[in-house]
Amino acid sequence: MAEKIDLFRRALAGAARAIAHDAEVDVVFATEVAPSSGKTARVPSPGPGLEPRLVAEARGAADSAALRLHHHDPRLHARVAPMDVEARAVFDALETARVEALGARSMGGVRDNLRHLTEARVRSDAIVRAREAEEVPLSTAVSLIARERLTGEAPPPAATEGLKLVAPWIEEKAAAELDALALTLDDQAAFAKLSRRLLEDLELAAAEEPVNEEPDDAGDEAEGEEGGSEDKAEEGDEGQPGGGDVEMRGEETEDQNAEGDSSEEMEAGEEDSAPGDEVSESMFAAPGRRNWDLSPPTDYKPFTTRFDETVEAEELCDEEELARLRAYLDQQMAGL
Repeated sequence: MAEKIDLFRRALAGAARAIAHDAEVDVVFATEVAPSSGKTARVPSPGPGLEPRLVAEARGAADSAALRLHHHDPRLHARVAPMDVEARAVFDALETARVEALGARSMGGVRDNLRHLTEARVRSDAIVRAREAEEVPLSTAVSLIARERLTGEAPPPAATEGLKLVAPWIEEKAAAELDALALTLDDQAAFAKLSRRLLEDLELAAAEEPVNEEPDDAGDEAEGEEGGSEDKAEEGDEGQPGGGDVEMRGEETEDQNAEGDSSEEMEAGEEDSAPGDEVSESMFAAPGRRNWDLSPPTDYKPFTTRFDETVEAEELCDEEELARLRAYLDQQMAGL
């Protein structure tokens, strides 16, 4: 029997590699569906009896992980994802619906496997126990509605009653964005933009709009805002010896020591920048980017940095969330 289970696992891994277009993808069995780690898909074990329903769910989990590896850019996702917990959950669920729809629409077998996986997810979700609209997880409801828009698949019967409690409100608020999701299925960036608009319609991400507008209005807060106030500019220069930030407003003042101490590469592009542009060394060391300070010197200089945005790592995740994720990781690794 152990040989049959191992054979099934190797078959799953082979199919996952083909779907992901990556020969390094592997599959391991777990007691429950868990997030994939790198190129390893953790799927629920079908048990020694290889029960058909459990086999289908394991296939669905492996297919979902492989589709995510093939169609999902985690750096882009992290860059545009909202910071609010509930909004982030809905945003993540929409992205999962997108990558799974890409597989379901092109491969019939994958479509069937993902249907079983969706039913398994719903069985353990609060939506099946909800009696009031407030008890329905929005991430589950929105993802099921989006899945139906993208693939034509009706929600699992177990979720029908709970979905009825919130579906009319979701449709009233965000029907236009839900209808448009299918038009951006192949473009993660465009899909993410639509998803953010959908969150705003549902009043989940409105509080974050001022943050997104900062690069246009006042530049990077982490680099010391000037905002047109000379006093703030002087305070920023005193607080950072050596002039780590260079402010370009179309005018040059010989009295500012911070500008005089900035790097030669930054000064070379100063005259060509549009008014209101800001450049600082910190943006070149932003998460997910190369350390440009260590790169060989070139003639390259940005046409404009007006729309650049820098987000500090501390703003992406608080200590409580880190502790929760650490505890979850320890729990998942306990069996290993």
